[in-house]
Amino acid sequence: MKTICLLLALGTAAHACDLCGTTLIQHAPDSGTGFTLGASEQFTRFRTLQDSGHRIDNDADQKLDSSITQIFLGYHITPRLSVQVNVPLIRKTFHRGTETGGIENGRVQGLGDVSLMANWMALDHHAGDFTFHLSVNAGVKFPTGDSDRVKEEAAEGHGHGAEAPEPADAHADEVAEDGHATRGPRHGGVAHAAQGHVEAAADAGEAPETPEPLPHGIHGHDLALGTGSLDGLIGGSVHARWKRIFFNGEVQYAIRGDGEHNYDFANDLLWSGGPGVTLIERDTHTLSVQLVCSGETKGEDEFRGRRAADTATTQVFLGPKISGTWRERFAAEVGLEVPIHRDNSGVQIMPDYRLRAAMSWSF
Repeated sequence: MKTICLLLALGTAAHACDLCGTTLIQHAPDSGTGFTLGASEQFTRFRTLQDSGHRIDNDADQKLDSSITQIFLGYHITPRLSVQVNVPLIRKTFHRGTETGGIENGRVQGLGDVSLMANWMALDHHAGDFTFHLSVNAGVKFPTGDSDRVKEEAAEGHGHGAEAPEPADAHADEVAEDGHATRGPRHGGVAHAAQGHVEAAADAGEAPETPEPLPHGIHGHDLALGTGSLDGLIGGSVHARWKRIFFNGEVQYAIRGDGEHNYDFANDLLWSGGPGVTLIERDTHTLSVQLVCSGETKGEDEFRGRRAADTATTQVFLGPKISGTWRERFAAEVGLEVPIHRDNSGVQIMPDYRLRAAMSWSF
Protein backbone atom coordinates (compact mmCIF):
# COMPACT_ATOMS: atom_id res chain seq x y z
CA MET A 1 0.00 0.00 0.00
CA LYS A 2 1.79 3.10 -1.26
CA THR A 3 0.54 5.70 1.17
CA ILE A 4 2.23 8.04 3.60
CA CYS A 5 1.83 7.13 7.26
CA LEU A 6 1.87 10.35 9.23
CA LEU A 7 2.67 9.41 12.82
CA LEU A 8 2.69 11.97 15.60
CA ALA A 9 5.44 10.36 17.62
CA LEU A 10 4.26 10.88 21.17
CA GLY A 11 3.05 14.41 21.23
CA THR A 12 3.19 15.96 24.71
CA ALA A 13 1.10 14.40 27.35
CA ALA A 14 1.64 17.22 29.80
CA HIS A 15 3.16 20.67 30.03
CA ALA A 16 6.52 19.21 31.05
CA CYS A 17 6.44 17.28 27.79
CA ASP A 18 6.18 20.44 25.79
CA LEU A 19 9.95 20.19 25.97
CA CYS A 20 10.36 16.60 24.82
CA GLY A 21 7.69 15.32 22.41
CA THR A 22 8.69 15.31 18.71
CA THR A 23 6.76 14.82 15.50
CA LEU A 24 8.19 11.96 13.46
CA ILE A 25 7.21 11.14 9.88
CA GLN A 26 7.35 7.58 8.58
CA HIS A 27 6.75 6.20 5.11
CA ALA A 28 5.64 2.82 3.93
CA PRO A 29 8.80 0.93 2.84
CA ASP A 30 7.77 0.95 -0.83
CA SER A 31 7.35 4.72 -1.01
CA GLY A 32 10.90 5.37 -2.16
CA THR A 33 13.34 8.10 -1.15
CA GLY A 34 13.05 11.87 -1.01
CA PHE A 35 12.18 14.81 1.22
CA THR A 36 9.22 15.42 3.53
CA LEU A 37 8.28 18.90 4.72
CA GLY A 38 5.55 19.55 7.26
CA ALA A 39 4.25 21.15 10.40
CA SER A 40 2.42 20.03 13.53
CA GLU A 41 0.52 21.89 16.22
CA GLN A 42 -0.35 20.92 19.78
CA PHE A 43 -2.54 23.20 21.87
CA THR A 44 -3.04 22.29 25.53
CA ARG A 45 -5.30 24.08 28.01
CA PHE A 46 -4.53 23.82 31.73
CA ARG A 47 -7.21 24.80 34.24
CA THR A 48 -7.27 22.09 36.95
CA LEU A 49 -5.23 22.66 40.11
CA GLN A 50 -4.06 19.54 41.96
CA ASP A 51 -2.10 18.89 45.13
CA SER A 52 -0.43 15.45 45.21
CA GLY A 53 -3.00 13.99 42.84
CA HIS A 54 -6.04 15.57 44.51
CA ARG A 55 -8.02 18.39 42.97
CA ILE A 56 -8.06 21.60 44.99
CA ASP A 57 -9.91 24.90 44.66
CA ASN A 58 -8.62 27.22 41.98
CA ASP A 59 -9.99 30.41 43.52
CA ALA A 60 -7.61 32.64 41.55
CA ASP A 61 -8.60 31.02 38.24
CA GLN A 62 -5.00 30.11 37.48
CA LYS A 63 -4.61 28.92 33.90
CA LEU A 64 -2.04 28.16 31.25
CA ASP A 65 -2.50 27.89 27.48
CA SER A 66 0.37 26.19 25.68
CA SER A 67 0.86 26.18 21.90
CA ILE A 68 3.69 24.12 20.40
CA THR A 69 4.21 24.46 16.64
CA GLN A 70 6.84 22.19 15.10
CA ILE A 71 8.29 22.71 11.62
CA PHE A 72 10.05 19.59 10.37
CA LEU A 73 12.10 18.50 7.38
CA GLY A 74 12.93 14.86 6.76
CA TYR A 75 14.87 12.92 4.17
CA HIS A 76 14.50 9.24 3.32
CA ILE A 77 18.01 8.05 2.54
CA THR A 78 16.59 4.64 1.67
CA PRO A 79 12.97 3.40 1.82
CA ARG A 80 13.71 2.15 5.36
CA LEU A 81 16.17 4.72 6.73
CA SER A 82 15.37 8.40 7.27
CA VAL A 83 16.62 11.44 9.18
CA GLN A 84 14.61 14.43 10.32
CA VAL A 85 15.11 17.81 11.99
CA ASN A 86 12.37 19.41 14.13
CA VAL A 87 12.21 23.12 14.98
CA PRO A 88 9.62 23.91 17.70
CA LEU A 89 8.09 27.34 18.20
CA ILE A 90 6.49 27.74 21.64
CA ARG A 91 3.95 30.23 22.95
CA LYS A 92 2.48 30.14 26.48
CA THR A 93 0.07 32.56 28.11
CA PHE A 94 -0.62 32.30 31.83
CA HIS A 95 -2.61 33.69 34.74
CA ARG A 96 -1.18 32.56 38.06
CA GLY A 97 -1.07 33.24 41.76
CA THR A 98 2.03 34.31 43.63
CA GLU A 99 3.44 33.50 47.04
CA THR A 100 2.55 37.02 48.22
CA GLY A 101 -1.13 36.59 47.34
CA GLY A 102 -1.12 38.52 44.08
CA ILE A 103 -1.99 37.63 40.50
CA GLU A 104 0.40 37.66 37.56
CA ASN A 105 -0.55 37.62 33.88
CA GLY A 106 2.00 37.15 31.14
CA ARG A 107 3.21 35.42 28.04
CA VAL A 108 6.43 33.65 27.05
CA GLN A 109 7.27 32.72 23.49
CA GLY A 110 10.20 31.77 21.32
CA LEU A 111 12.26 28.94 19.92
CA GLY A 112 12.21 25.60 21.73
CA ASP A 113 14.77 22.80 21.72
CA VAL A 114 15.66 21.70 18.17
CA SER A 115 15.93 17.94 17.68
CA LEU A 116 17.61 15.70 15.12
CA MET A 117 16.17 12.18 14.73
CA ALA A 118 16.98 9.05 12.74
CA ASN A 119 14.40 6.35 12.04
CA TRP A 120 14.93 2.81 10.74
CA MET A 121 12.20 0.37 9.75
CA ALA A 122 13.58 -2.82 11.27
CA LEU A 123 10.79 -5.17 10.22
CA ASP A 124 8.42 -5.12 7.24
CA HIS A 125 6.14 -8.18 7.02
CA HIS A 126 3.34 -8.84 4.52
CA ALA A 127 1.13 -11.94 4.43
CA GLY A 128 -2.06 -11.68 2.41
CA ASP A 129 -4.29 -9.04 4.02
CA PHE A 130 -1.97 -8.69 7.02
CA THR A 131 0.84 -6.12 7.30
CA PHE A 132 3.22 -5.47 10.19
CA HIS A 133 5.87 -2.75 10.48
CA LEU A 134 8.34 -2.24 13.35
CA SER A 135 10.53 0.88 13.48
CA VAL A 136 13.13 2.14 15.93
CA ASN A 137 14.37 5.71 16.26
CA ALA A 138 17.00 7.65 18.14
CA GLY A 139 18.16 11.21 18.22
CA VAL A 140 19.37 14.19 20.18
CA LYS A 141 17.69 17.36 21.38
CA PHE A 142 19.84 20.48 21.51
CA PRO A 143 19.54 23.19 24.22
CA THR A 144 18.36 25.93 21.85
CA GLY A 145 15.33 26.93 23.93
CA ASP A 146 15.61 29.53 26.69
CA SER A 147 15.68 27.80 30.09
CA ASP A 148 16.13 30.95 32.24
CA ARG A 149 12.66 30.54 33.73
CA VAL A 150 13.91 27.73 35.98
CA LYS A 151 15.70 30.39 38.02
CA GLU A 152 12.33 31.07 39.61
CA GLU A 153 12.76 27.92 41.69
CA ALA A 154 15.02 29.89 44.02
CA ALA A 155 12.38 32.60 44.46
CA GLU A 156 9.76 29.94 45.18
CA GLY A 157 11.77 28.75 48.16
CA HIS A 158 13.22 25.74 46.41
CA GLY A 159 16.72 27.16 46.59
CA HIS A 160 18.27 24.17 48.39
CA GLY A 161 21.44 26.16 48.63
CA ALA A 162 23.06 29.50 49.34
CA GLU A 163 22.69 31.05 45.89
CA ALA A 164 20.65 34.23 45.83
CA PRO A 165 17.68 34.54 43.48
CA GLU A 166 18.28 36.14 40.11
CA PRO A 167 17.81 39.90 39.84
CA ALA A 168 14.54 41.22 38.55
CA ASP A 169 15.90 42.24 35.14
CA ALA A 170 17.06 38.69 34.40
CA HIS A 171 13.71 38.10 32.70
CA ALA A 172 13.18 41.46 31.04
CA ASP A 173 12.17 39.79 27.78
CA GLU A 174 8.79 38.58 29.11
CA VAL A 175 5.76 39.90 27.25
CA ALA A 176 2.65 40.98 29.12
CA GLU A 177 -0.91 40.49 27.89
CA ASP A 178 -0.95 43.98 26.37
CA GLY A 179 2.17 43.23 24.32
CA HIS A 180 4.56 45.37 26.42
CA ALA A 181 7.65 44.01 28.10
CA THR A 182 7.32 43.59 31.82
CA ARG A 183 9.95 44.27 34.44
CA GLY A 184 10.48 43.19 37.97
CA PRO A 185 10.56 39.85 39.76
CA ARG A 186 8.50 37.02 38.37
CA HIS A 187 6.39 36.92 41.47
CA GLY A 188 5.88 40.66 41.40
CA GLY A 189 3.44 40.11 38.56
CA VAL A 190 2.00 42.21 35.80
CA ALA A 191 -1.08 42.85 37.88
CA HIS A 192 -0.26 42.48 41.56
CA ALA A 193 -3.57 42.71 43.39
CA ALA A 194 -2.16 42.05 46.84
CA GLN A 195 0.47 44.75 46.59
CA GLY A 196 -2.18 47.27 45.53
CA HIS A 197 -4.29 46.31 48.53
CA VAL A 198 -1.37 46.80 50.90
CA GLU A 199 -0.48 50.19 49.41
CA ALA A 200 -4.11 51.37 49.60
CA ALA A 201 -4.35 50.37 53.25
CA ALA A 202 -1.14 52.24 54.02
CA ASP A 203 -2.45 55.40 52.34
CA ALA A 204 -5.61 55.20 54.49
CA GLY A 205 -3.57 54.99 57.66
CA GLU A 206 -4.67 51.44 58.39
CA ALA A 207 -2.44 48.55 59.28
CA PRO A 208 -2.22 46.49 56.10
CA GLU A 209 -3.27 42.90 56.30
CA THR A 210 -0.87 40.33 54.99
CA PRO A 211 -2.65 38.51 52.15
CA GLU A 212 -2.84 34.76 52.21
CA PRO A 213 -0.46 33.14 49.70
CA LEU A 214 -2.22 31.44 46.81
CA PRO A 215 -1.50 27.83 45.86
CA HIS A 216 1.24 28.27 43.28
CA GLY A 217 0.44 25.87 40.43
CA ILE A 218 2.37 27.36 37.50
CA HIS A 219 6.09 27.25 38.12
CA GLY A 220 9.21 28.44 36.36
CA HIS A 221 9.91 25.01 34.92
CA ASP A 222 6.41 25.04 33.36
CA LEU A 223 7.22 28.26 31.50
CA ALA A 224 10.76 27.42 30.35
CA LEU A 225 11.13 27.14 26.56
CA GLY A 226 13.90 24.53 26.81
CA THR A 227 15.58 22.15 29.21
CA GLY A 228 18.99 23.83 29.04
CA SER A 229 20.56 20.40 28.52
CA LEU A 230 21.69 18.14 25.69
CA ASP A 231 19.11 15.32 25.76
CA GLY A 232 18.99 11.89 24.15
CA LEU A 233 15.80 10.48 22.59
CA ILE A 234 15.13 6.81 21.91
CA GLY A 235 11.93 5.08 20.89
CA GLY A 236 10.03 2.93 18.47
CA SER A 237 6.71 2.39 16.75
CA VAL A 238 4.57 -0.47 15.45
CA HIS A 239 1.93 -0.56 12.74
CA ALA A 240 -0.26 -3.64 12.29
CA ARG A 241 -3.01 -3.86 9.67
CA TRP A 242 -5.53 -6.51 8.68
CA LYS A 243 -7.72 -5.49 5.78
CA ARG A 244 -9.11 -2.11 6.89
CA ILE A 245 -8.51 -2.54 10.63
CA PHE A 246 -5.19 -1.31 12.02
CA PHE A 247 -3.27 -0.57 15.22
CA ASN A 248 -0.60 2.11 15.63
CA GLY A 249 1.59 2.44 18.70
CA GLU A 250 4.60 4.55 19.66
CA VAL A 251 6.92 4.98 22.62
CA GLN A 252 9.66 7.52 23.32
CA TYR A 253 12.06 7.95 26.23
CA ALA A 254 13.86 11.24 26.85
CA ILE A 255 17.21 10.98 28.65
CA ARG A 256 18.08 14.32 30.19
CA GLY A 257 21.58 15.74 30.46
CA ASP A 258 22.91 18.29 32.92
CA GLY A 259 20.86 21.46 32.67
CA GLU A 260 21.73 25.11 33.05
CA HIS A 261 21.26 27.08 36.29
CA ASN A 262 21.79 23.89 38.36
CA TYR A 263 18.39 22.64 37.24
CA ASP A 264 18.09 19.13 35.77
CA PHE A 265 14.80 18.01 34.22
CA ALA A 266 13.83 14.40 34.96
CA ASN A 267 13.82 11.65 32.35
CA ASP A 268 10.47 11.27 30.62
CA LEU A 269 8.58 8.29 29.21
CA LEU A 270 5.90 8.96 26.58
CA TRP A 271 3.64 6.47 24.85
CA SER A 272 0.67 6.46 22.51
CA GLY A 273 -1.41 3.92 20.60
CA GLY A 274 -4.79 2.57 19.69
CA PRO A 275 -6.97 0.79 17.13
CA GLY A 276 -8.44 2.34 14.03
CA VAL A 277 -10.28 1.63 10.81
CA THR A 278 -9.81 2.91 7.26
CA LEU A 279 -13.15 4.28 6.12
CA ILE A 280 -12.14 5.27 2.58
CA GLU A 281 -9.38 3.64 0.55
CA ARG A 282 -8.95 4.82 -3.03
CA ASP A 283 -6.03 5.05 -5.43
CA THR A 284 -5.89 8.81 -4.88
CA HIS A 285 -6.90 9.25 -1.24
CA THR A 286 -7.61 7.55 2.09
CA LEU A 287 -9.50 8.46 5.26
CA SER A 288 -9.11 6.76 8.65
CA VAL A 289 -10.32 7.17 12.23
CA GLN A 290 -8.53 5.97 15.34
CA LEU A 291 -9.10 5.87 19.10
CA VAL A 292 -5.83 7.00 20.70
CA CYS A 293 -4.74 6.38 24.28
CA SER A 294 -1.58 8.24 25.25
CA GLY A 295 0.32 8.88 28.43
CA GLU A 296 3.38 10.14 30.21
CA THR A 297 5.40 9.22 33.29
CA LYS A 298 7.96 11.70 34.57
CA GLY A 299 9.92 11.79 37.81
CA GLU A 300 10.99 14.71 39.96
CA ASP A 301 13.38 17.30 38.58
CA GLU A 302 16.49 18.29 40.53
CA PHE A 303 17.46 21.81 41.54
CA ARG A 304 20.87 22.39 43.12
CA GLY A 305 21.27 18.70 43.77
CA ARG A 306 17.92 18.15 45.48
CA ARG A 307 14.57 16.99 44.15
CA ALA A 308 11.89 19.52 43.27
CA ALA A 309 8.75 18.12 44.86
CA ASP A 310 6.26 19.75 42.48
CA THR A 311 7.50 18.29 39.17
CA ALA A 312 6.58 14.58 38.97
CA THR A 313 3.51 13.53 36.97
CA THR A 314 1.75 10.51 35.49
CA GLN A 315 -1.09 11.13 33.07
CA VAL A 316 -3.25 9.22 30.60
CA PHE A 317 -5.27 10.75 27.73
CA LEU A 318 -7.96 9.31 25.47
CA GLY A 319 -9.56 10.67 22.33
CA PRO A 320 -10.31 10.31 18.60
CA LYS A 321 -8.03 11.07 15.68
CA ILE A 322 -8.87 11.49 11.99
CA SER A 323 -6.15 10.91 9.38
CA GLY A 324 -6.06 11.19 5.61
CA THR A 325 -3.71 10.98 2.64
CA TRP A 326 -3.91 12.31 -0.92
CA ARG A 327 -2.02 11.05 -3.97
CA GLU A 328 0.60 9.37 -1.79
CA ARG A 329 2.29 12.72 -1.14
CA PHE A 330 0.09 14.76 1.18
CA ALA A 331 -0.93 13.55 4.64
CA ALA A 332 -2.83 15.25 7.46
CA GLU A 333 -4.42 14.42 10.79
CA VAL A 334 -6.31 16.08 13.61
CA GLY A 335 -7.17 14.79 17.06
CA LEU A 336 -8.68 15.69 20.43
CA GLU A 337 -7.51 14.15 23.70
CA VAL A 338 -8.91 14.51 27.23
CA PRO A 339 -7.28 13.25 30.44
CA ILE A 340 -8.74 10.13 32.04
CA HIS A 341 -6.05 9.89 34.75
CA ARG A 342 -3.97 12.66 36.33
CA ASP A 343 -1.51 12.18 39.17
CA ASN A 344 1.22 14.53 40.33
CA SER A 345 3.50 15.53 43.17
CA GLY A 346 3.13 18.86 44.97
CA VAL A 347 0.85 21.59 43.61
CA GLN A 348 0.63 21.72 39.82
CA ILE A 349 -1.71 23.00 37.14
CA MET A 350 -3.01 20.04 35.13
CA PRO A 351 -4.34 19.79 31.55
CA ASP A 352 -8.05 19.74 30.75
CA TYR A 353 -7.69 18.87 27.07
CA ARG A 354 -5.35 19.12 24.13
CA LEU A 355 -5.79 19.48 20.38
CA ARG A 356 -3.27 18.08 17.92
CA ALA A 357 -2.93 18.50 14.16
CA ALA A 358 -0.24 17.84 11.57
CA MET A 359 0.32 17.86 7.84
CA SER A 360 3.19 16.85 5.56
CA TRP A 361 4.12 16.93 1.90
CA SER A 362 6.61 14.49 0.35
CA PHE A 363 8.60 15.34 -2.75
